[in-house]
Amino acid sequence: MYSLSHISLGIRIYNLKQMIENNDVYDFAGNNVKEQMEAEVERLQKIYDEEE
Repeated sequence: MYSLSHISLGIRIYNLKQMIENNDVYDFAGNNVKEQMEAEVERLQKIYDEEE
C-alpha cells in the first residue's frame, strides 16, 4: 500500500505534466517556465520511482 506522501507526489507529477501538455507554462510575471517545470517533473519522478 502506498503512503499518502507517495500518492500526493504522484498527483503533483500528473498535474505538472498536464500543465506542460496544455502549454500552461507561464508564471505570474508572464515568464515561460516550461524548462523548469520539465526539470521538476524529472526530479519528482526520480523520487517517486525510488519510493515504489
